[in-house]
Amino acid sequence: MTEEEKGNRNLKIKDDEKRNSESKAESSETLDLETTNLYPVFLETISFLWKFIRKYIRRYIAGFLFTVSSAVLSAIIPALIKRGIEALEKGTTKDFIALVGISVAGAGVLRSILLYIGRIIIVRTGRLVERDIRNDVFRSVMFTKTHFFDREGTGKISSVIINDVENIRTMLGFGGMIIAHLMPVFAFSLIGEFLINYKLALVSLIPLIIITLSVVTFQKKIFILSENVQNKLSLISDFAQEKLSSIKIIKNFAIENNIEKKFENYCADYRKVNLLLAKERAKFDLANFFLAEVSLVIVLLVGGKMVIDGSITKGTLAGFIAYQLTLIWPAMAIGYLVTIIQKGISSLYRVKRIRDQEKEIENIEEIDFLNSNHNNKEKEKINQQETETITDKIPKTLFQTKNQNFKVRENGKMTEDTKDQKEKENYDIQIKNLSYGILKDVNLYIPFGSKVIIKGKTGSGKTTLLNLILRLYDPPENTIFLGGKDILAIPLFEYKSKISAVLQENFFFSTTIRENIKIGKDILVYYGVEDGNSSEEEEIKKYLEISNFRAEDFPNGLDEIVGEKGTKLSGGQKERLALARALIKKPKILILDDAFANVDVLTERRIISSLFKYIEGSGNEMTVLFATHRTANTDKFNISLTMENGKIKELIEIRKMKR
Repeated sequence: MTEEEKGNRNLKIKDDEKRNSESKAESSETLDLETTNLYPVFLETISFLWKFIRKYIRRYIAGFLFTVSSAVLSAIIPALIKRGIEALEKGTTKDFIALVGISVAGAGVLRSILLYIGRIIIVRTGRLVERDIRNDVFRSVMFTKTHFFDREGTGKISSVIINDVENIRTMLGFGGMIIAHLMPVFAFSLIGEFLINYKLALVSLIPLIIITLSVVTFQKKIFILSENVQNKLSLISDFAQEKLSSIKIIKNFAIENNIEKKFENYCADYRKVNLLLAKERAKFDLANFFLAEVSLVIVLLVGGKMVIDGSITKGTLAGFIAYQLTLIWPAMAIGYLVTIIQKGISSLYRVKRIRDQEKEIENIEEIDFLNSNHNNKEKEKINQQETETITDKIPKTLFQTKNQNFKVRENGKMTEDTKDQKEKENYDIQIKNLSYGILKDVNLYIPFGSKVIIKGKTGSGKTTLLNLILRLYDPPENTIFLGGKDILAIPLFEYKSKISAVLQENFFFSTTIRENIKIGKDILVYYGVEDGNSSEEEEIKKYLEISNFRAEDFPNGLDEIVGEKGTKLSGGQKERLALARALIKKPKILILDDAFANVDVLTERRIISSLFKYIEGSGNEMTVLFATHRTANTDKFNISLTMENGKIKELIEIRKMKR
């Protein structure tokens, strides 16, 4: 490959490397072999792992006891062989020799049975821990703040949940079995050698000491390389997932060849790092195999000379060789064991980094507060602790911007003598001195039941404002209030049970139209906010009618599969189906972020008219916040808000303006 070709190859993957190595620097950086201190990593990961294995400690102890029993029998067999050969030398009766042979065979069979049982227990326990870790990580990811998903690709997260957790399972299962069997076999065989002849045992230990030193030397290299291999695999997974999800764009621009070459470059990098790991493993394994065989040669040379000199008997040498052969397998297994442990530790490190990301709910073990009993207690607690709210200090008759005040209630008064008015007050939205991203010092008060249209050019801050109200991103403290309470102080699920949204990008699961709509209600039923009822079919049809979605146009009606990410639906159908899904939740606040960009102006007008007619006729009053770049249907709303460069440029009560 010429220098020019190499340069072109590097340029082709420059953007992808930048995205995957800079914007994701925290999670996919390459570890440096010389500067990385692994001791804190080991301590953190072991502490993290202990949280999952401690409840299965009895199973591990049981498995360990079976493998220890197997190791004891492994140590007894060489002693029986020694007795048998010595008996042959002395001319003992055939009955005794037969007894020794039967004992060796019986011990071998029993050892295999015990080892099998121990292995089953330990490996299955590893599977249980794998299940718990995978569920915990997935649960954690579900409640991680949105910023995390802005940095990390779906493929990378999937790789951690699947591949890294599998490495952990291998370490805890097969690796745990090797440790449970290797350590007692090594210990008992070594004791047996010293009991037979300590001088020969000391000589045979020299290669084993060298093997131990090689473990210390190679383990750091293997850990670093294992970490880098997993990082490269994550990049491949992320790249493949992204490109497959955008396959229509790729085909539209006919860039299949370019994407293929980029994928080949990622695979080449992955292969390169894997080869480095394989070379280190080969060196390590070769050294172990060689030293294990050398120890056997030493025993044969030194032990043979001792037999010739008459220092030991032939039976003693045979028994010692049997012990040495028993030690060879643990010596050879050390290489494989070190590899899977280092891969497991590096995978634990990656899993822990994702697990430790900042959460929307700090204690995700307590997210079920919306259960009916707990929910009532939580509400009572909030009501007891409620003091004077910030909205008590601010006139409820005003929309407040930095330089302007707009009346929204006649005579500047909001009566509070009825239950309905008090209920409305609970869902008033107030924004005070909000500065976040593009937004600069935004002040706003929206009474419950308002129909607000938010206009502005692209990049004016409309979506940012709605995302903060929706709590896709957390605003600064004491800047956005619902019913006088800082929305950050309201339990997340309680807050989101009152709010629903149709965003610019709508996702649909690969299931039926019916199931995609029911998602909005199922979550409320699950947490006890609503009871399931038999009128589900009519309810779904009602909201589809409001959104102007015609399910009858599909061959299977509501049971039509929409395809992966809703591929069977047009852009306008997706928006209307998303509106029906949002309405079935019966929210108090409905957010529409450019929700009808794929339908014509007349259809948009029909949908908005149908929506407002439903709100007025059903008695389920709600605040509607509609962000759009269109102005054709402004007259349908009672409040018009115009944004520019992150600030409120204009705020008008439309009905008074028309009069």
